[in-house]
Amino acid sequence: LAVKAAKLVEVFVLLGAFVTVAMIVAALVSTSTFRIVFAQRMRELALLRAVGASRARLARGLVVEGAVTGLLASSAGVARAVGAGQLVPLFGLAAPGFPLTPALVVVLGSFVLTTLAVLAPAWSAAKVSPLEALRTSAVQDTKSRIGGVRWVLGILMASGAGVLLVNVAVEGLATQQRPAGMTEDLLLRTTISG
Repeated sequence: LAVKAAKLVEVFVLLGAFVTVAMIVAALVSTSTFRIVFAQRMRELALLRAVGASRARLARGLVVEGAVTGLLASSAGVARAVGAGQLVPLFGLAAPGFPLTPALVVVLGSFVLTTLAVLAPAWSAAKVSPLEALRTSAVQDTKSRIGGVRWVLGILMASGAGVLLVNVAVEGLATQQRPAGMTEDLLLRTTISG
């Protein structure tokens, strides 16, 4: 029993690592998406600056827009996940019910993550000059180089992924077998407790 519990803990640690990586990737994708969307709206933002919007006010408006987007997207995602969970009995498993606390944690976490992801693109977009509105094609001047912080973070993440991959491969080669009945016992306990 202790061996199965230890294996179950290992499974949850591995799932936690995947969730952490997924959150980091989601933050990077959200930041890039907001940066692209704001770059496409550069002329509109320049017009707002030309009619008197300050940088701080424009940045606040963009952050609120991003936060509302994150709140709506996370709420829709949780609603779809709960709906999919209600279809589980069709496959002979117990329905998960409506986990209110985890659903609220996911919505709140996604809201905070999206709000943090929109801060840098919003402040960068708010620095647009009002003269950009006069140009025929508003093109954002972007740096052609990757900053030092991005290089360091990229190298650290790639190194961590490589170490994790090697570790999993070495452990897989060392054991070369799955504990008998672990998945079946987990599914059985989930069905019985539900």
